[in-house]
Amino acid sequence: MNDQQMKKADFLTSIVLIVFGTGVTWISFTMPRLEEKGINPYTAPGVVPAILGIVILFLALIMFVRTLRHGDFLPRFSGGDLKSFFLHEGTLRLSVALVLSLIYALGMVGHMPYLLATFLFVFAFVLCFDLKFDAIPGSKKRIILVAFIEALITAAVVSAAFQYLFLVDLP
Repeated sequence: MNDQQMKKADFLTSIVLIVFGTGVTWISFTMPRLEEKGINPYTAPGVVPAILGIVILFLALIMFVRTLRHGDFLPRFSGGDLKSFFLHEGTLRLSVALVLSLIYALGMVGHMPYLLATFLFVFAFVLCFDLKFDAIPGSKKRIILVAFIEALITAAVVSAAFQYLFLVDLP
């Protein structure tokens, strides 16, 4: 990637990270503080996400200002560039990850037990990426078995951590 492409990538990335950092910070401040349970405010579930959101926001703002100072950062697309962008494997991977994440966050969490939603999400995620993008011919059964085991362990560990370590009531 040349210097001009990096400037454009930094500009777009900084905007995405500013939005993300702001969202994480906002949501963390709306999380329960567990004061009614007599818990120290510094151990509330939203403290670490708030710190991470603020750090991400701060660093993204630095990157944004840096790209503004260097100038010529706005991306320009022609018809062929746009078509190749959407057909690029990286864009397809990002699209699959985004769709799966939205289905999980908006369609599954809160509508079914958290443990089941997380299991299905991880299982589908691993299957999509290992079977679609990284498949070795003749290894489908092994990929499915590994995806099942990974999803089972991940769902159990994440659910237990949120419930018993972070004291978060799961939907």
